[in-house]
Amino acid sequence: MGPEYSDDEVRKVVERSRFEARYIGDDVNEVADLVSKGFVVAWYQGRAELGPRALGNRSIVADPRRLICGGW
Repeated sequence: MGPEYSDDEVRKVVERSRFEARYIGDDVNEVADLVSKGFVVAWYQGRAELGPRALGNRSIVADPRRLICGGW
């Protein structure tokens, strides 16, 4: 039900940010490999979801055992 953005629109926003990022498509094996190496992955696809069960289309994927939140 929420808005949807094209890959080009998302890419432009990411390029303007301070984050180092690269597009990897929807290869979950590569995502799992990156997370296992300590990377934090932003997963963005389809329309935005709303509500308490809204998971999947907009997610931050990370290994919580590796995160240190002291500086946030």
